[in-house]
Amino acid sequence: MHFQPLVELSDGAIHAHEALTRTPPGCPWPHPDALFAAARAEGVNIELELTCLRAAIVAWARQRADGKLFVNLSAAALVSTLEAHDLDELVAIVRSRGVPPSALVIEITEHEHVRDVDRLQPAVLALRRRGIGVALDDFGDGRSSLRLWSELKPEVVKIDKYFTRGLAGNGDKLQTLRALLQIAETFGSALVAEGIETGEDLRVVRDLGIRYGQGFALGRPQPAAVAEPLPPAQAVLASREVAVLPQRRRAANHGGLTAAKLCRAVPPAAPVMTHDEAFARFQAEPELHAIAIVEDERPLALVNRQKFVTAYAQPYFRELYGRRPALLHGNQQPLHVDIHTGIES
Repeated sequence: MHFQPLVELSDGAIHAHEALTRTPPGCPWPHPDALFAAARAEGVNIELELTCLRAAIVAWARQRADGKLFVNLSAAALVSTLEAHDLDELVAIVRSRGVPPSALVIEITEHEHVRDVDRLQPAVLALRRRGIGVALDDFGDGRSSLRLWSELKPEVVKIDKYFTRGLAGNGDKLQTLRALLQIAETFGSALVAEGIETGEDLRVVRDLGIRYGQGFALGRPQPAAVAEPLPPAQAVLASREVAVLPQRRRAANHGGLTAAKLCRAVPPAAPVMTHDEAFARFQAEPELHAIAIVEDERPLALVNRQKFVTAYAQPYFRELYGRRPALLHGNQQPLHVDIHTGIES
């Protein structure tokens, strides 16, 4: 069993490890995919999955590592486990090894084969009642179901590596990830960007606001858990350099009106600006629509005038928040538009 880290991109901390099955030297099936294909052909794939799940828990307990453990389990195997009343046995195994159930996250795979969501939902609810988390794997691989995301509302959704590989140079992938971030906010899920292999892609993923990352750039699968991501990844995550985000391919504007025509230079504010100071500035500058909060040339948030003033006028707002940083009520993921973007009439 090998473990690959999932990294919190805001600070570089290790959030979890994913357990990955590896076949031993001399095994007739040199790769896990071949092993699972053979098990499927023999009709014992669910039994193999559950065996690997137990082995992952045992191996993880030996690590005595912090953080969560993500373990893959197909939707069919999860439903089978519930219907066979084996979930309590699973929890007993977890606890007997000194691992709290809350440290375990079942990463549902092969969800494209789900035909009856009504059978899967009780299994997911049963996991949650026992304190076990739920993640949806490989979302966006062409077989994923947005309906399943909506109905299961997993704590974590892992975005297929197709959307992260080459992201730094692909505006279409960037816009797709932005859309997925909005969906994740709607459904209350955190996103994991899988397949991050370069520092450039890592920087873009971080600046988009995706919470977690996984891939060779952060850490390769290995027998032991790790305490931190690889040094080059640490350097990227610690850097204040902002990624130059790629733009979508679009028809030439041929000298028409662009977003640059609408731009207006406005002095930014520091992160220490209080709510009272922000209100005073809006009062002093009636034409000001928003205030950008910037630290070391890195944008942190945008304070919208209308939303801010509405909140500031609420009873007791000044007493509670007046002297606290306005960053608390700033939009930390505002819409970004390239100055060369054409504006259609």
